[in-house]
Amino acid sequence: MKEHIEKIKDNLKKFIEEKKVIENAKRYWWAILIGVLVLIYIIGFVFGGPSEEVGLKDTEINKEELETSITYITHPGGDETQYTVEFLMDHVIPSQTDAFIDSLTFTQNPLTDFKEIVRMMRFSKLSDKGRFGVEDYWQTPAEVLVTKEGDNEDWTNTFISAAISYDSSFKCYVVAFETLLTALCYTDNQYIWMDDDETMHSRTITSTDTEQAIKVKMQEMLDMYSKRYRVRAGEKLNVLFAYNNKDFVQFSNNQEFIEWAMALSD
Repeated sequence: MKEHIEKIKDNLKKFIEEKKVIENAKRYWWAILIGVLVLIYIIGFVFGGPSEEVGLKDTEINKEELETSITYITHPGGDETQYTVEFLMDHVIPSQTDAFIDSLTFTQNPLTDFKEIVRMMRFSKLSDKGRFGVEDYWQTPAEVLVTKEGDNEDWTNTFISAAISYDSSFKCYVVAFETLLTALCYTDNQYIWMDDDETMHSRTITSTDTEQAIKVKMQEMLDMYSKRYRVRAGEKLNVLFAYNNKDFVQFSNNQEFIEWAMALSD
């Protein structure tokens, strides 16, 4: 009889504990859901590894060019750092933003939709020193979409990855000034240029625009960035290079950059 009573007690205790688990699950379902989603992101990033789109698929750049080192200063007052072309290109990973892009609702107007991508990235600026304890750490787009934090190069690489995922026919590049990376896309006769300060410039190319008129529009956008980011009047930002996951171009002066940008419309 005593053993039977103890068994009933044990069963009752198990029932109460199971009920508590169910009640807590109901109460904290949202926290459990967020935890599961974060776990899915982490598993996909760790075990999925770089996709076939990382950097070098179908690229015409040869191994020697990929190993070429580029000197770049990631922030004002920072030290010069050497990056290989391969390193830069490998941080534009459209496939890591596919799920993010699929979750958004678009109007099919690139200018409006790019603003929506920026809004939903919910990006907060934080230096590599503040976040990782090191002067320079480049996150992948997958990391940025989970952490929602980073610096200029993190935002730019992630946005360009998302823009390519949005429409791979668009010609989208990370464009590097001294100490500043920006995002440039040519889409349907329109140049859209933006950065992590959510500064956005756009120019539409019409059928009546002459070559000189297009050059003027490109120069206007360059001048806007120079005016925004240069302290002393009369100084201009110099474009150093541009890249995405399949291409890398280096410029010796701004005129070379303008001619290259104009050719995107071909």
